[in-house]
Amino acid sequence: NDVQVIGLGSVIKLRGLGVLSSSMSASWADQSLFRGRSDDQQGYQYTLGYSYNQNRFGFSVNHTNRDREYADLSRLQYTDLVSVNSNQSTVANAYVGTEKAGTFGVAYIQTKSNDLENKLMNLSWAPVLPSYMRGATVSLSSNYDFVEKDWSAAFQLSIPLPGRSTTANLGYNQQKNGDSGYINFNRA
Repeated sequence: NDVQVIGLGSVIKLRGLGVLSSSMSASWADQSLFRGRSDDQQGYQYTLGYSYNQNRFGFSVNHTNRDREYADLSRLQYTDLVSVNSNQSTVANAYVGTEKAGTFGVAYIQTKSNDLENKLMNLSWAPVLPSYMRGATVSLSSNYDFVEKDWSAAFQLSIPLPGRSTTANLGYNQQKNGDSGYINFNRA
């Protein structure tokens, strides 16, 4: 009863020219859940997107604009994430896939909230691995933060294990504020 959201959206296929999407949402929320105020506020969110995908090439652009009073369950759960609490976000990405070298990607991500702004560029590569690796995947990525003027990098290896829907993942992240590594085991 403290949060209500209603919305309307559309996805339109433009024959061979891609897909256009848009939506509009309105929310009514008890602001004491979000900002410590006890009054109910009405807020709005608008989205607009376009994507074009072929076998080995694709790109997309998505923009979201929401006012300060807009509230939904993601904002209630993740109060400290800029991506969830931003007033504006724009994401543009493109990829090219090759038979021998793998898939190369580039993305630009910009988010703005009332007092914070993020601008990131992501470069990624997922090489084609030899068939004897039996479905294993590797991804390498690097991010440039235009605000902090800093680079970070990440590596991930995913290995399917014998059995039903079982994988092991390991990865390593290198950032200015410290490096980290992880190992995950997943079974559906």
